[in-house]
Amino acid sequence: MIPKAIPRYWRSAAMATAILLLMGCTDHSGQSEVGSETVGSEQPNFLVVVADDLGYSDIGAFGGEIETPNLDGLARKGLRLTSFYTSAACSSTRAMLITGTDNHIAGFGSTAVVLPPQQGQPGYELSLNPEIPTIAERLRGQGYDTLMSGKWHLGKKPGSTPHTRGFSRSFALLDGGHNHFEAMRLSPLESSYRSNGEPADWPEGGYSTDIFTDRLLGFLRERAGSDRPFFAYLAYTAPHWPLQAPRKDIEKYMGRYDAGPRAIAGERLARQIELGVVPADVVPHDMDGLPDWSALSGKERALEARKMAVYAAMVDRLDRNLGRVLEELEKQGVRDNTYIIFLSDNGAEGLFGDYGDNWGFAAIQAMMKRAKVADEIDNSLDNLGAPDSWFAYGRGWAHVGEVPWRLFKTFSTEGGIRNSAVVAGPGVPAGEIIDSFLHVADIPATLVDLASGSGKGADRAEPGPNQIGHSWVPLLNGEATSVYGDDESIGWELFGGAALRRGEWKITYVPDFDLGRNPGHWGPGRWELFNLREDPGETTDLSDRYPDMRRKMIAAWADYARENQVVLLSPDTQAPAQEEEKP
Repeated sequence: MIPKAIPRYWRSAAMATAILLLMGCTDHSGQSEVGSETVGSEQPNFLVVVADDLGYSDIGAFGGEIETPNLDGLARKGLRLTSFYTSAACSSTRAMLITGTDNHIAGFGSTAVVLPPQQGQPGYELSLNPEIPTIAERLRGQGYDTLMSGKWHLGKKPGSTPHTRGFSRSFALLDGGHNHFEAMRLSPLESSYRSNGEPADWPEGGYSTDIFTDRLLGFLRERAGSDRPFFAYLAYTAPHWPLQAPRKDIEKYMGRYDAGPRAIAGERLARQIELGVVPADVVPHDMDGLPDWSALSGKERALEARKMAVYAAMVDRLDRNLGRVLEELEKQGVRDNTYIIFLSDNGAEGLFGDYGDNWGFAAIQAMMKRAKVADEIDNSLDNLGAPDSWFAYGRGWAHVGEVPWRLFKTFSTEGGIRNSAVVAGPGVPAGEIIDSFLHVADIPATLVDLASGSGKGADRAEPGPNQIGHSWVPLLNGEATSVYGDDESIGWELFGGAALRRGEWKITYVPDFDLGRNPGHWGPGRWELFNLREDPGETTDLSDRYPDMRRKMIAAWADYARENQVVLLSPDTQAPAQEEEKP
């Protein structure tokens, strides 16, 4: 008997509401006691930068037309990781990034909301597991200054905030999102900020990406000249909805997206093949019934093009702010001894916001009404992107962000969990592409290995329980092209969707759920089998051709679920369901 693939429970009102609200994601009391031994300056520094909901193809180094010269420069100086995997949503990815464990073990088996029967179960606390040390705690114990600025989204309870989980200096949004200009103005979301553990106000007159950068630069400048190494974690909220950006940045991209999503996706795919970040013979996944661009009215096309222009402006500004940090590292003379890792936390946000949906999606409108600010929102064409607009860009542009992969954020398909990443630093091979499987939980193992100076792939040095990450040191030294064996399995489960990858094989479970909108049903509600070497776009289900492989993969996923305390969701959302896998 093995756990049944997550069944068709998604039509329940509770599930629909939860998924609609998932993007509105909402302390160890006292500072952690960690070691403070002096460590010489020969230890490397670390800068980890996370973008929020960035698409795989958005930056230039991965095929995008958005101007990202700083990220592209990092890619030229380092490695592009083209098979880098995260979770399908924000806090579950961040939990693995911070702890090196599976998100269920880390306390984030879900994101934002916990559904029956997961409520009250271990692994679904939405608070970091106190038994597992964070990467900040581990590095601080090795003599590092630990700095954090940006989105935390890993709990607000005592003992779960950055200040109490190893960061010596921090400015954090504890929640999942906010107005990028004015924090709580016209916002239905709770947005709590902490500065070094104390409640903080959002600076007036600024923009989120600028402010988070300013705070990190302040921390770096405070410690300039120190002989201690640093670990800096910069977690932007861009380009997460609401899509907002300074007007001059938006104007730069006005008219660029007038041809519509399919045309832009075609341009990106051609560049991706030329760059070598996708296979030359890749078959891209279809855009799943996206309406023809020409069938829209002129006003609708103008609104949709403007949405993408705002999004592009957010990515552009993120890149320029990263440039400010790189410039500061150069000024301090420490860049040559700093490893830099850039990644997105999950795929592009496309579950909501279809053509003509000027709100972005229905849940935002409902939240606005409850917050009694709906009438103050101005989503007129000329105002899109301003502080008093509030919208998401929808599945058409999300498909562009994820070309050539299947679907986007929320789903455990390639478009939800396979993300662009760049690594640069001392000794890293310049301009190369690594296409072997890598995982976000590898990052703590890698940093600890680099900090120890062992260079032996010591991926479990003082790791705490249930570590799944592997050190990338052999890749960074140019001594290997992979760190996972073909017989190793990595699994996923989130919101009822699931997946498992082993070597070139992957099984994917996309629930059949209906939110009362076209296309209505997002998945077949059964396990599908894919060979990612031959079909990375997940276009052809091989279940009938390789039934034995499908059974083996499902059995491996069942092992993953048991080992990582996954609580399955059943049709009545009351108890885990089981079925016997039939030959």
